[in-house]
Amino acid sequence: MNQQFADSAKLDEFATAVVCTFFSPTRSLQFCNAGHPIPFLYRAQSDHWALASGVAQVERADGIADTPLGALDEAEYSRFEVKLEPGDMVMCVSDAFTESCSMDGKMLGVDGLLGLVQKLDVSHPETLVQQLTERITHEQGDNLKKDDATVLLFRADGSSPSLTSDLLSPIRLLRGVRDAPDSHQNDRVFSL
Repeated sequence: MNQQFADSAKLDEFATAVVCTFFSPTRSLQFCNAGHPIPFLYRAQSDHWALASGVAQVERADGIADTPLGALDEAEYSRFEVKLEPGDMVMCVSDAFTESCSMDGKMLGVDGLLGLVQKLDVSHPETLVQQLTERITHEQGDNLKKDDATVLLFRADGSSPSLTSDLLSPIRLLRGVRDAPDSHQNDRVFSL
């Protein structure tokens, strides 16, 4: 992906990304991070959010690694894996969230953002993205307006998809992308 982006991008263009895949028989979510903040992991059993930095590293990249797509031609990417139990969630955010400022004007960073995420009401997962964006904009009114603000929220529901659902998933995903509003905020909640 990095090489394809570098080949197609104009000079000095790059993009951050998180690439994820979920394998339902083992409830395994694997992800590679290309310049995004570390994802947050919610464990339903302990009712606690934490950084996903402690998850198993399946493949470690050597040298300069995990850079934004297109930043380096020969970049390598680490691959992480976490097993999700029903009710567990993973939240990936773009850097617009960590670069947002608190009420006192200081950048939130990963730790400040984690503090806000830990205060979210998880009883209604479908509202988590809205809750987070409201909290961030409450801190400073212009937060999330200067950069692409994207949140991906994955929630393990313990179900197994049918073969028909598996075959139709690319069409549903593309339809969602096509129908996405033209704005700087994109939010989707995916159940796993």
